[in-house]
Amino acid sequence: MRLRKCVAGISVAAALLAGGFAPTAVADDEGIPPSALSETMSSNGDESMDIATAINKMAVESGDGAATDMEPAGETGNSPVNDSSDTASGQPDADGEAFADGGATARSAPDSSKASDTAKDQLNAVIEATADNNLTPLASGYRADDSGTAPYDTWKANPDDLKALHEARQAAQAVADSSDASEEQVTQAAQDLQAAFDAVRFIYHYTGITGTNGMRMYDNNGNLIQAHGAGIVKAKTSTLAEADRALDENGDGTVYIWCGEDKTDRLVAHGVRIYYSDDLLNWVDKGLGFQTYLGDDDLADKMAGADPVYQQYYNVENIATDPDYTNIYGEDFSTFADDASNYNIDSPQDALDKLLWDLKALYGDGSNPTKTSCVFERPKMVYNEATNRWIIWFHADGPQYGNEDTATYSKAKAGVAVSITGDPAGPYKYLGSFRMSPGTNSGNPGMARDMNVYVDDKDANGDGANDAYLIYASNENRDLTISLLDKTYTKLVVPVAQQVRGTSVADGATYNIIATDSRESPAPVKWNGHYYIIYSHTTGWAPNQNEYVMSEGDNILGPYTSEGCPFVAGDGYEQNPSNSFYTQSSSIIPVDEAKGMFIYWGDRWFNPDTGNDISQSRYVMTPIQFVGDQLRVLPRGDWTLDELDQYQAVRVVSELPTETGSMTDLMNSLPDTLQVLRGDATEPVATPVKWERYFGADQPAGEVTVNGTLTELNNVQVSFTVTVYPKSTVLFMDAGSSADNESEYYEAIRRNAPDLINGEVSDQPYSEGGWGYSSTVAPDGDMQLYGTDSNDIYETGWYANTGKTIEYKADLASGTYTVTAGFKDWWAEWNDRTVHFVVSDENGELASTDVFADSGNASDALTFTLDKAATVTFSAQRSNVNSLDPVLSWINVTKAAADEVVSVEPCDGTVGFLEGSDPELPAEATVTLADGSTADRAVTWMLDDVDVKPFVLTQVKGVVDGTTLPAIATIQMIPENLEYFIDVNGGADSPTYATADKLTERELANAVPDQASDGVWGNASEDYGTEYTGDADPYMSGIYAGASGSNKPLSYQLTLPQGEHTVMLGFHDWWNQTRPTSVTYRIGDGDEVALASVTVDSGNVVAEGTITVPEGDPQTVTITLTSSQGTGPVLSWLAASQPEKQPGGEGGGETGGETGGETGGDKPSGDAEPSGDANKPATVPAAGSAVLGVAAAAVLLAAIAGAMTIVRRKRA
Repeated sequence: MRLRKCVAGISVAAALLAGGFAPTAVADDEGIPPSALSETMSSNGDESMDIATAINKMAVESGDGAATDMEPAGETGNSPVNDSSDTASGQPDADGEAFADGGATARSAPDSSKASDTAKDQLNAVIEATADNNLTPLASGYRADDSGTAPYDTWKANPDDLKALHEARQAAQAVADSSDASEEQVTQAAQDLQAAFDAVRFIYHYTGITGTNGMRMYDNNGNLIQAHGAGIVKAKTSTLAEADRALDENGDGTVYIWCGEDKTDRLVAHGVRIYYSDDLLNWVDKGLGFQTYLGDDDLADKMAGADPVYQQYYNVENIATDPDYTNIYGEDFSTFADDASNYNIDSPQDALDKLLWDLKALYGDGSNPTKTSCVFERPKMVYNEATNRWIIWFHADGPQYGNEDTATYSKAKAGVAVSITGDPAGPYKYLGSFRMSPGTNSGNPGMARDMNVYVDDKDANGDGANDAYLIYASNENRDLTISLLDKTYTKLVVPVAQQVRGTSVADGATYNIIATDSRESPAPVKWNGHYYIIYSHTTGWAPNQNEYVMSEGDNILGPYTSEGCPFVAGDGYEQNPSNSFYTQSSSIIPVDEAKGMFIYWGDRWFNPDTGNDISQSRYVMTPIQFVGDQLRVLPRGDWTLDELDQYQAVRVVSELPTETGSMTDLMNSLPDTLQVLRGDATEPVATPVKWERYFGADQPAGEVTVNGTLTELNNVQVSFTVTVYPKSTVLFMDAGSSADNESEYYEAIRRNAPDLINGEVSDQPYSEGGWGYSSTVAPDGDMQLYGTDSNDIYETGWYANTGKTIEYKADLASGTYTVTAGFKDWWAEWNDRTVHFVVSDENGELASTDVFADSGNASDALTFTLDKAATVTFSAQRSNVNSLDPVLSWINVTKAAADEVVSVEPCDGTVGFLEGSDPELPAEATVTLADGSTADRAVTWMLDDVDVKPFVLTQVKGVVDGTTLPAIATIQMIPENLEYFIDVNGGADSPTYATADKLTERELANAVPDQASDGVWGNASEDYGTEYTGDADPYMSGIYAGASGSNKPLSYQLTLPQGEHTVMLGFHDWWNQTRPTSVTYRIGDGDEVALASVTVDSGNVVAEGTITVPEGDPQTVTITLTSSQGTGPVLSWLAASQPEKQPGGEGGGETGGETGGETGGDKPSGDAEPSGDANKPATVPAAGSAVLGVAAAAVLLAAIAGAMTIVRRKRA
């Protein structure tokens, strides 16, 4: 044969077909290096370029023309022969023949009107590679590389897409079978078929909820669900259109409705998209309930009939008489005529102009598809049983009317639409946007942004409809406001000028401001006679620590009390309370309200895997549990709805102590069981409880929270608060109080403390030989009084004038004392005030601490000893934490008995131990008694109470005989079979390295903690900066990429022997960034292989993966880290270990570990053609297509190159 083709081996072809690739024959016998082809595939930012296109592109760019026949042709078509080929040199062709003249005889150029055999072969390869059985969906459940979706059991291809694929394949087969097909026809057929294959959407039957994992979710058509800022309602099936009632497959009479922002085009507002579901897992797309228009040209089309709603309802004639409009604007359109906050609308034309302005999604004529105009956010829908209609409220923002060049968040209004037919899927008629209750900002009243709408279970104003309320951020997002709506739920109950702030609707109140510390995105729910609202702070698209408030009674207008953060800590950034599981609150979904079963719904706006692409924002659903009056959002990923039953509400009805004089006495008196009501039960059940051990001073002044675990109720955590009135108190100085306003706490101390010095009065000025405040009280003095009518010890006190301190003095006898002080920042919504509290005498400081004031916090107990009688000064000062002037609420001083333990000496240094063993901790601890003597007491270490991870410095407490004060030790676990521990930039005296080196008996491969790479091991990074704190914690130091300011990688090299190695990397972001990081490795000069992926944050994060070195000599392994965040990745430490081979075990292992690095997984089988292979690993990227990325392509191309080398050897 004179026609010679580069044919890869069968195994290579199988790999290509499994990946959906059609390898194109290359243009010369030497082949195309994988690195060059990989570079071509990623050129111009197109990392998805298929191999065929890439090879042809390289051939054209090199001047050799498109790669077709393996003959040494020049340009495609009738081009001259390239005489520099190996055939021209007399080398044999594929069947061993050679030209007798050494290649001097030119061969005929191929017919340019017909496709070459190579092109046909390529097309046939594409046909085979795009077979139905090569369709590969996303993995079921979480994948660290973001290649998963929610858990599912079956999948199928979208029938329409499958039909299109079959048609494209038939057309391609016809071209392949045609002897007259041209090169262009063959190429086009291959491209069309590949495009049809890549376009196939997958429809999943979900069985679980992705939860905090935040994987993608797809609808009944296989489209990515687009409904952000969600409103979720549980609707009666009878309210749905007749055709939709069959969706209630479980027959419980209800269906969930989800409405949200369609962000298909990121910030372009398309309108409100609506989905239905019977199980909260599988969602049916019902389309856009109502739509915006994409610029002036699109509006003209819609008005001309392209959108019947626009044509029928958005005109002056309709608005002038339509009751839905006249109810809002007035029969004579006078409602807003004198309301400047609502544009003084006074006519149907004026109303129409403003309405259409709200709906304009693109600037001008819409020719620029990325220049947005209106803002549609956080739509929420409710059903009005009195009118049998559905209403949608949303945050309607955008530029000010008439000026598209003003800011897109200028309007700050609430938009409302009503269903035309009563069908919750729409269509909806838009009624307009409005400023709401006036609030406190007279210059810009009634602002309304991130919002929710709530229908109460009562009709407090007696208008014949259950009351509905709009809950929204107002006054530049400073105030969280609740406003009552009228009986149609489409407007305020009374016009703006008649609004009355208060808490009693029956007495005429129409709105209330329930918080004033910059809160937004409210998510309300009612349980057991209280209203709860989860809200976020205002940090743009970035997450923050969401908190919640609870009504004091059964009244949605309040008053409310702040309850703190409801999120319960789990693992990783996505289960971190400080960022609310990386979400912003949106809705609370009722599942079984009688049993207290609800689900939290939050938006993960900036998904770490896709950056700030809002269209790829994720939805997080995770269980809520009510425990007593506390609302808790629980950290769950990939969970199922049947698990929600274990999170039924729990209420402890046992009577527990409310006060004590000693924590020892209290803990010894607690019961072993509690009477508990669960869910909707009316009879309590005795339930075992395990109380958490108390550590601390035996008699701390103030409140102490005691925690316990209900071991037979899914280990739910319960707690109660007890007030400690120390019986050994000698002074309780209630700052700023008087004889007319003494606190209940002071009165209780006076009753219970026989040695109380100030038993006559709770506060007074200091005089020699006594006690009291020594600072001056005056506007121009040291401090001033903050007082209320409350007798709570935190509600009165002193605040310092600028740059001043608050001081108390007391003349005390010799002995050992313990002091605690209480602080409350009465202006906490504007400050994060920290107070520095100091105890001193004439010789200087005796003890000190910093205390975060917030809503009422006590200091740690400070112990000091006086060898003789002395005047002691207690001083509240500015802290270096934030340099804000101090506040003070109270000071409590107790005196210890001579034999009382006042301190426990901590263990020196860090106790290292190997994984699988226990740390060797001392059996005794040295304690100091109040009389100054010391003694050794037995210790029981609480190792089961701590979560120990490799290399992490972990504090463990021990129970010391005869005291509630703990023994403290620091332990550090070192993995077994450790080969390397590199403390990146940790210093020559790295304590962790020293511990690892000692426990491995000096067998670490790295003789020093860190070094620049010497070709054997070390830092191979080129552009990086260093972070060194000198801290013993290995996470506190390290390196960061891109010291030059450009985004760069980090690299380390290790030399590893043959076999399987576990590699771990430790990270800590010193700038509190969320930094998605990918880790790859390369053995020798081989290809890059994924090792792990992880999201790094300000916590201590570990990534783990497995590297298998082939048999033979030790190999240099280069580990590379990349991140799209900032200037690139950070790194604190790196370790490698070689586990002992288990009997019968096999080498190798999955790439990735539990913390990160999972690169795929088994997929469930499909339930329709194509069936889907349950055991076939996912080989496609997140989009589910058959086009692999550059790295995977490079691996396959290496195989191609290897096969080509084999062919060349045969030729020789």
